[in-house]
Amino acid sequence: MSSVRPPPPTGGGPPPGNPPRGEWGGVGGGVGGLGKRAVGAVPVARARATGAHVLTGSCFEAERSLYLQPLLEAVRGTVARQDPRRVRELAGEWLGTLIELIPEVARATGPVPYERVGSELEHRKSLEALATFLERLAEDRPVLLVIEDLQHAGASTVEALHFLVTRWERSRILAVVTERTDEDPPGVVGLRDVASLHELGPLPEPAVADLVREAGLPYDVAKLYAWTGGSPLFVTELLRHPASGTGELAIPGSLHEAVAQRLEHAGEDVSVLLAQGAVLGTSFSLDDVAALSGIDVEDCAHRAGRALRAGLLVARGHSFRFPNDIVRTVAYDTVPEPIRVSRHRRAAKLVDARPEAAARHLAAAGDWAEAARAWQLAAHAAHLTFAGAEAERLLTDALAAVTSSGDLFQIAGVRLRRGRIRTELGRHDDARDDHEHALVLARELGDEELEARILEQLGWTALYARDALGAVDLAERATQLAESAAAAKGALPSATLLLGRVRHWDGDYAGATAAYDRVLGADTGDATTAIALAYQGALLQHQDRFTEARAVLERAAVLCRRTGQFRPLLQTLFFIGLARGDVGDFGGALRSLGRARALIDRYGVSFYRAGIETTTSWLWQELGDVGRAREHAELAVDLAHRGGGALELEQELHALLALADCDLLLGRRADAGARVEAAAPMLELPLPFRPRAVMRLLEMRARLDRTWAEALYEEARVHSSPKYQALALAHLGRDEAAARVAGRVRSDLLVSWLGASVDRGAAGDRIAGALPIELRESYLRER
Repeated sequence: MSSVRPPPPTGGGPPPGNPPRGEWGGVGGGVGGLGKRAVGAVPVARARATGAHVLTGSCFEAERSLYLQPLLEAVRGTVARQDPRRVRELAGEWLGTLIELIPEVARATGPVPYERVGSELEHRKSLEALATFLERLAEDRPVLLVIEDLQHAGASTVEALHFLVTRWERSRILAVVTERTDEDPPGVVGLRDVASLHELGPLPEPAVADLVREAGLPYDVAKLYAWTGGSPLFVTELLRHPASGTGELAIPGSLHEAVAQRLEHAGEDVSVLLAQGAVLGTSFSLDDVAALSGIDVEDCAHRAGRALRAGLLVARGHSFRFPNDIVRTVAYDTVPEPIRVSRHRRAAKLVDARPEAAARHLAAAGDWAEAARAWQLAAHAAHLTFAGAEAERLLTDALAAVTSSGDLFQIAGVRLRRGRIRTELGRHDDARDDHEHALVLARELGDEELEARILEQLGWTALYARDALGAVDLAERATQLAESAAAAKGALPSATLLLGRVRHWDGDYAGATAAYDRVLGADTGDATTAIALAYQGALLQHQDRFTEARAVLERAAVLCRRTGQFRPLLQTLFFIGLARGDVGDFGGALRSLGRARALIDRYGVSFYRAGIETTTSWLWQELGDVGRAREHAELAVDLAHRGGGALELEQELHALLALADCDLLLGRRADAGARVEAAAPMLELPLPFRPRAVMRLLEMRARLDRTWAEALYEEARVHSSPKYQALALAHLGRDEAAARVAGRVRSDLLVSWLGASVDRGAAGDRIAGALPIELRESYLRER
């Protein structure tokens, strides 16, 4: 963001009747009481005067866990004003997603079939739906989107704003947010690269002098300015309620006293309403305050009207709001604590469907155990809606509450849940800290089932730390932790799945096979079965059982789609591409990799992208297009290098070897040798599926120097790889033995390379016959 000179309290930018495309204004950053809402109201008034669409939403502290709450509030109001046919046009292909986000949309359009997918895909779809709706809305008239009180926004809202603004670069949309930047940390930090920041500072002394003159009060301006520091809130509050006296500056002893006098002047019945509303928060609805107070709704409305006229409330949308924090604080403090505690308990029941809000009331009432439960419910809701950072924050609040209650079982459970979230956020050391604290408590309680669950989560955290090459000491314990988790009393099938994955990573194929078979032999539900099949298919591929791998992986893909397992689905599509390529089905392999690439491109993720490009390079080599193969290999190297984790480093090694393949095909042996040697040091790192990487490197070395063939054969024998055994035998000049081993693999591709002469021709014909016409000619030309 660029900092600009603070505008005056009633200033503003140019009217947004025809705003610059994609303009973004972070308006009203500053501490409380500087007039951010007044400044934000200026573009709203001008936009409405020029016929623009105006969408407004507010962030509330007790609603951070509600996914995209202020954005959905803004769109919800617009939907209500649109013709049903127009709503369908605006939503387009994202109508189902929009209805998932805003169920009220279905009232205008009618329901549509919708199937949720994995959390990462669903999050991306949500953002695409909002972006498309607002872009199309801006096609007929400009759009002004105003989001107030960003200091109360959840991380998902800030991230969504960043995404939307980036998308709106060519749209007639102006977004304005206001935030109290005395919050720590300010939400506006996450928008610096896409926003202009207008910092609101205190009023200069001449502006205070103008206000005193307009009020007609004989105050000493210098003293007033020194007392208030130029805060618009303090100045205006004091000018509204001057102390009695003439000529002399007479400032009330405290601003609290000044506001208390305003409440008293408004009448006891208004003060009661405001005290009840203050319990509910900075804003409240008429129905809620009536339910809390037991006062008739119309009576509440009458009192609220008087409070509005007295400047003690402001109307904002469907709610009333305190004009500033001071008025709310004074109203809250007017009643004794026992009464406030009772009101908070009743308020918690009113907002039972909004657990974060309920938790705050329960905490204010000192009911720590119930507050902790409510915060955990809110965290669960946040997690389901992709707001991982918000879920962690809510679980931190829950942990503080259960610590106050002293319930050791609950403390262990909250730490277990927060550790899972931290693992998903890639904060492996923090996750381990939570899990190890929880493990100590579980053992102290003698709860074996809880201990088993915690051990399993420690194991998954260690495995993911390996993926990212983070928390190295934790990653090194992955195998030990997985074995402990699977052996623990009360262990779930997912613990056995973890054990299989770790053993597969470490090259223990027999152990991995036993673990996967055990999970698949149990009744674990479709979600666990989908992941187990995906892992089993990858293992079969690494054992050169390509036909079996393809059959298992096809089943896994169906279940992954049905259960919304996005990352396992990408892995499955990648391994289907490998399996089809290894049996000689190049067209099918390219289609499978293309589907995976389309998912990655559509939803902006990077899982398996480098591997997909490396495998695509190999397929184009087989099809005779070396130039195209080289482009994919170079892209794979770049993608893997940028990733940096263990999986990406493994793929970088394979990508470098794919480039070496291309060099050999072009007759550049020296270049190929240099790339092979550049890849070799990567084997010193704890890479996943290391045996396959070792055999691939040795095979490339054997092509350049046959003396490496013996080492390749021994490695292939140890790891039961008939494919690499056959290749090693061929490099050793033992063609008949190579042909016999190749024939056992049931791969037309391997037979076309190494089989007996009569078998090679038939295998090549089968490969060619399965190719699309546009690929068949180039393949036959290269045979």
